[in-house]
Amino acid sequence: MTAYTPLIRMNGESVTVPKEHRCWLSLINLGLSRYQCALDDSPLTRHLSQASLSANDWLTQDSINLLWQTAEQLSKDPLFGLKLHKHTCSAPLQAVSLTARACPNLGTALNTLSRYLPLMTNQAQLEIRIYEQQAQIMLHTVGAPHAMHLQAVMAYIVQLLVQLHEHREHNLQVELPVPAGTEQAASQLLQCPVTTDGDAYRISLAREVLEQPLSSADDLLLSGMHDTLGSLLARTPTNSLIEQVKKQIVDLISTGEVSEKRIAEPMKISPRHLRRKLSQHGTTYEQLVDEVRRDNALRLVTDPGLSLTEIAYELGFLDPSSFTRAFRRWTDMSPTNYRRQLIGEKTRLTA
Repeated sequence: MTAYTPLIRMNGESVTVPKEHRCWLSLINLGLSRYQCALDDSPLTRHLSQASLSANDWLTQDSINLLWQTAEQLSKDPLFGLKLHKHTCSAPLQAVSLTARACPNLGTALNTLSRYLPLMTNQAQLEIRIYEQQAQIMLHTVGAPHAMHLQAVMAYIVQLLVQLHEHREHNLQVELPVPAGTEQAASQLLQCPVTTDGDAYRISLAREVLEQPLSSADDLLLSGMHDTLGSLLARTPTNSLIEQVKKQIVDLISTGEVSEKRIAEPMKISPRHLRRKLSQHGTTYEQLVDEVRRDNALRLVTDPGLSLTEIAYELGFLDPSSFTRAFRRWTDMSPTNYRRQLIGEKTRLTA
């Protein structure tokens, strides 16, 4: 069973809508138990909550939207989705959270969260924007998810950031659509200021915080979790063209055979058509290769058992010097100094 089903064709291209992980049915029901009600109380959703899903790990977006709509009606709480993180947490989210906690710093944790978000939800994607003084985490919708679903995802992300954000003098700022008059209640729930700016789902924090080391960092755990979650992610279908391309880049990059032609072939399109489709998404093949290399470089360089030469070839660079130049462009530091700084910070924290 795939996680996405073709819906219609527009302008000659398939338009797909996401299917959502079945765990959200249980999460919503557990949240409703706090209000002494359940999805079974509504004839509209009784068949969904009682149906055997053993052979179907996914719910259609229409079905999951119906669950949220019913939960809103039963709970009579406009912030039901935002409160869900207070009551329950899914196993995939716990695994992603554990991996983020094991990262060396908050910036790497955010990249990890963005990478593995499809294990938590198929109805949203994360974009991390870095500015001179500020970093922003943007949540972009996929298809037409219910507002409460997006609120729930945002709440889980903010909860994780609040727990990781060990330097609280740099406060998080959250923007998300909430009903008028509930901003103060939302701020109390998320433990940080909440404002509304149209349909934006955005978290802002000081850029300098991204470089602060995490006291929970654990190289051994991080490496093992990346292996586990990476394997799960590879088996999780996606309807995002960008994610499809990134997955193929990851599979090919260490072989030195990554190319537009090799990426386009499984999609049964020409390299020229691939370039045009990526342009419509505001990116290029070269940019995606660079992003994949950057994300993997920041992960691999934390492993003291790997030499920088091994990392360079693993990432498909022709020589270590090319890797060093790229790493300086990504971080303003050489990989040697970056690794030395991580070791120094960990030594200081454990002293």
